[in-house]
Amino acid sequence: MRISILLFLCFLCCSCNKFLEVQPPPGNLSPGEVFETDETATAAIIGLYIKYPIYFGYMSSTHMGLYADELNYVPSSSSATGYETTMQFHESRLQEDNSTLQYFWQEAYNFIYRCTLCIENIAASEAVSAPLKKQLTAEAAFLRALSYYKIVRQFKRVPLIKGTDYRENAVIPQADPEEVYAYIMEDLKNVITLLKDEPLTAKRTRVTKYAAQALLASVELSRKNWEQAALMAGEVISAFGMDDLPPLSAVFRDNSTEAIFHVEPNTENGYSSESYVFIPSTVTVIPQYVIRDGLVAAFEPGDKRREEWMGKNTVNGVDYYYAAKYKMRASTLPKENHVVLRLAEQYLIRAEAECQRDRFPQAIADLDRVRKRAGLPLIADTRPDISKEDLLEAIYHERRVELFAENGHRWYDLLRTGKADAVMGQLKPQTWNSRGVAWPIPQNELDANPFLEPNY
Repeated sequence: MRISILLFLCFLCCSCNKFLEVQPPPGNLSPGEVFETDETATAAIIGLYIKYPIYFGYMSSTHMGLYADELNYVPSSSSATGYETTMQFHESRLQEDNSTLQYFWQEAYNFIYRCTLCIENIAASEAVSAPLKKQLTAEAAFLRALSYYKIVRQFKRVPLIKGTDYRENAVIPQADPEEVYAYIMEDLKNVITLLKDEPLTAKRTRVTKYAAQALLASVELSRKNWEQAALMAGEVISAFGMDDLPPLSAVFRDNSTEAIFHVEPNTENGYSSESYVFIPSTVTVIPQYVIRDGLVAAFEPGDKRREEWMGKNTVNGVDYYYAAKYKMRASTLPKENHVVLRLAEQYLIRAEAECQRDRFPQAIADLDRVRKRAGLPLIADTRPDISKEDLLEAIYHERRVELFAENGHRWYDLLRTGKADAVMGQLKPQTWNSRGVAWPIPQNELDANPFLEPNY
């Protein structure tokens, strides 16, 4: 049985490489053989978590932080590996032949393929038990929705691939973004239905209905569906039933009570990739990813997040700040998981949605939940008569300092609020072009699929 599981993991790894190209995907084990038992079917889904793309994790935090207004790239030298491709993110001037851009695209669609492959074969299997079918299908559908949600915001116009026929997939044109969003929401609503009777459990390293509700809340917010965004976020908040958010020091640990969905590190040493990428190896070196001065200055006096979630190296008399949400660089430190969805964001989603619905007391209460943990004065006490416009700005500001250097939140917020062009034009006037609100389609994909059109 162990051999079958390992073979299928290999199948997942290689069967979809460049699957958009016209070639049959190779494999070491037929899907039909894999889904013959509950055990092997479960192993297939576990394989999705094991192959959870790096670009979903720390690369979304680093490269999207560079592309936005969060991070500066400070390599050891201009001859450092990947210097030019990373500088294009830093200067927000992506070119179609950027290999990292190609990686983002390819990994997204490879993962979508894996998820769809599992969904199709679970549905076709007569051996997998009915309750397990629901669970495994829901997990794969959620992960597919998550992948689509990332790329449709990054590239805007992308192919909507729903099956695993490589011949059809190779010539699918770009879809209207609204079609992609509709597909994402359909997947997430199916997940919620399939897992509707599932209780909230302590360990959330696999998909639950609450993860689907939390992600759907984010999608509804991005689509300006305020009532549904508030409803979904409220369902999650109610399920957690917390009077206060947990301490800042506990948010990213493997036993986090705030995590709605987090992924265990897929590294040999078990350490989080974020800690190795963001935290310098010694106190005497300049961090590779330095927090921009504007973000450092955005924290209010007394904000505990600046002390708890930022580090600082002083080199030759200059202070360099870096993200330190993840701290595990030694086996003696508490273990950490990569957090995908967490409760504080749900409070901020509901706060924004309620503010847009002119429900100001509710919005202020949710905003203050996040501010209270950060040790900041409460809006209800200091500005109880705050205007709608100012309250929205306060919520946007809170998202910036709460979710900084985390999964690309800042860039997505600039996009959905319509501020990207103005902010980036002021920050990077020499390199920013307003077309940069949508990343260019990689040249390799344009060459392979004659029905794709450049974003520019």
